[in-house]
Amino acid sequence: MKRTRDQSGRLSNVHTVGVDWKSRTVWIVGELDELKAYQYVPAIRLLDETPGPIKVMIMSNGGCEPGGFAIYDTLMSLKNEVVTIGYGHVYSIAALIFQAGDTRLLAPNCELMMHNGSIHLDGGDTNTDYIEELAAEAVRNNGRYHRAIANRTGIDLQKIEQWCKDEKYFSATEAVDAGLADRVTVGWKDLK
Repeated sequence: MKRTRDQSGRLSNVHTVGVDWKSRTVWIVGELDELKAYQYVPAIRLLDETPGPIKVMIMSNGGCEPGGFAIYDTLMSLKNEVVTIGYGHVYSIAALIFQAGDTRLLAPNCELMMHNGSIHLDGGDTNTDYIEELAAEAVRNNGRYHRAIANRTGIDLQKIEQWCKDEKYFSATEAVDAGLADRVTVGWKDLK
């Protein structure tokens, strides 16, 4: 089947910007960093200027917490309906972004994972005061993550905290059963 010029342009936008404007779909794929958050947040805001559901396809192992929280907060503030759809794997901060959907769908073979954040220290001597500051910030960030998921899902905060401490993995059906997703999707026709 030959691709039309319109389809080629749309595909180019998906690969460069992560957005298919015609279908009102944002593709959050791969490692999240602040640059990707800067790319997604304005695009999501532009999509929200016109009426209609916004679909957010997620296949990410997570990444930058501030960038992930920026995308989550943006999705939570939209006037249009947001449908989040997880494919492949939705891990770490991407699992929080997934929770921003008014409707949360997972592909049958998708896996969702939640865990506490991590801190990377470069080799060499590190001042203990700095380590204490980093530890306090890690506790604050973990708490924000736990509370956001608990508030969005209605799941008990202590259960969320334990899942994150254990680095809990869920299959699509396990995530639905736990209350972390609304249903397992059967494909594109399920999204209309």
